[in-house]
Amino acid sequence: MDERVTKKIILFISSFILCFIFMETGLRLHFNLLDPIDQAKRMSVINTPLLGWDLRTDHEYKIADSSFYKVDKEGFRFSPKAHDKNRKTVLLIGDSFTHASHLANQDVYFHKLSDFNINFYSYGVVGWNNYQEVLKVKELISRISPDILIWQLSANDLIENVYEIEKRLGKKSFGRPYLDENGNVFYDSQVSIISRTRVLFNKSRTISFIFDRLHSTFENTERKIEFSLQEKEKSKKITSLIFKEMKTLIPPSSKIVVFNAGPLPFDQKLFKDIALNSGFIYLEEIEDTINLAKASGKPYFTPDAFHWTKEGHQFIQSLLTPKIKEFLEAK
Repeated sequence: MDERVTKKIILFISSFILCFIFMETGLRLHFNLLDPIDQAKRMSVINTPLLGWDLRTDHEYKIADSSFYKVDKEGFRFSPKAHDKNRKTVLLIGDSFTHASHLANQDVYFHKLSDFNINFYSYGVVGWNNYQEVLKVKELISRISPDILIWQLSANDLIENVYEIEKRLGKKSFGRPYLDENGNVFYDSQVSIISRTRVLFNKSRTISFIFDRLHSTFENTERKIEFSLQEKEKSKKITSLIFKEMKTLIPPSSKIVVFNAGPLPFDQKLFKDIALNSGFIYLEEIEDTINLAKASGKPYFTPDAFHWTKEGHQFIQSLLTPKIKEFLEAK
């Protein structure tokens, strides 16, 4: 090879490496200098092989003044100091509404349940679909056999439960587990080159930065939010299978109480129908009341118009707490 060509190649490679180092350093400084609370929120989840991602355990950060987001060594936002077999047990499972990484522990909608004379456990993880929640309950059930399981659902579950819908909408799930229509489990990393590539380069801020922007440019263009009848039926079938699997995990004498955190992407009563057909108790009034509050412009929603503010959590608490008290007192 010509010596001048060799020098040019070496110069190009050296320049590329230096540019990469400078960009990586700059991006890491940028992220490290951001709001420390925002950084702590980003660190509140970790990648796991079974669930795709899960909570970082024994993690806390200051929200304001003396208020803290805090989970214990097992990831519970609330758990009893010692499990008392003579007390009733309540387990709450959910997604970002229950994770509530923007709020202190005393401000979340389930806070008052921790004051009851029960064994109360709460666990929520941002971005989880219903099957990830089932897998977590399956993990916990050998130690925690609840008299009441409270299952917090949200609108995007009907999308996130179906890989094909997520793929069409350009969503990035990075190793999320799914059920197919035959009840078989598969992972996004098994079928999506995007997830495999993203996980491979996850450690680099530079590659993550470039990858995310390329993905946003090419994957989210002209994606229709409307859902076909076939997609709706597929979501209904898979969600029904997930609910049935949750039912098999809980003792027959126990209650499964479910509620939806907000407006659904289609068929507003779909969760209710699936829940009742599965033998669950469905708290329809929470869904209806929160929808009315949103329509009337109540200050219960964060800027994304989806999740709840501190006031929103207090409002939901006022609806949920008396219902759970009724179930606990019922013989």
